[in-house]
Amino acid sequence: MPDTLVAIRIFIDKNDKNPRETWLRIGMILEEFGIFLRKYQLFVLDDNTEIEMKNEEVSWEAVYDCCAVQGREHVYAELDTKHLEWCDAQIFFGKLASEPWRISLVFSEITIDEGGKKFCDILMSMSKKLFVEVQGFVGAAAYVYPFFNYLTGALAQLCNERILYAIPQEEHAIWFYLLNEEIYKASKPYLEGLPIKCMEELPNGGAFLFVDYPIDFEDD
Repeated sequence: MPDTLVAIRIFIDKNDKNPRETWLRIGMILEEFGIFLRKYQLFVLDDNTEIEMKNEEVSWEAVYDCCAVQGREHVYAELDTKHLEWCDAQIFFGKLASEPWRISLVFSEITIDEGGKKFCDILMSMSKKLFVEVQGFVGAAAYVYPFFNYLTGALAQLCNERILYAIPQEEHAIWFYLLNEEIYKASKPYLEGLPIKCMEELPNGGAFLFVDYPIDFEDD
């Protein structure tokens, strides 16, 4: 796992019966917040066949149809943004093995650092809308290294126990949480004692919990 990544993950608590439609909805939301597909995509199929897409060939529909061949249940793509001159970011949507369906957004530390708090705030607003629109049940974001195990463990614990009662104390271990209504209600007795800087209730009855920005910015 590279040591320069900031990751956002949202798990979906259902077997997605129309993943193509969900993927297109995800694309619409990302573009609403100024994040779109890079105009060059390279895909490697299971038989090592390489497929390139350039410029007008690239669309959310074309990417899904390319990745979904051979019975795959996941889609991935390179991302770009109007907010920065240069962007290193990727998106993954789907499921692997027995894991729940999920959306994973990964940004290089350089991209986050260049964008600053303003870009982080855009990503948080986007994540909240994604969570509500795709009927997510839990989500979290963190600076991946050395906290990859914290992010993975936090999400595994929430998936299994459906309650948030502790947050890693290490700086930048967790950026934010997204909880559905069930987990939010079960967690309420514990939230007051946790290091949460801001809490916002969401239209789906769940909550967004801001812990801290994923890296230190110069204006801190």
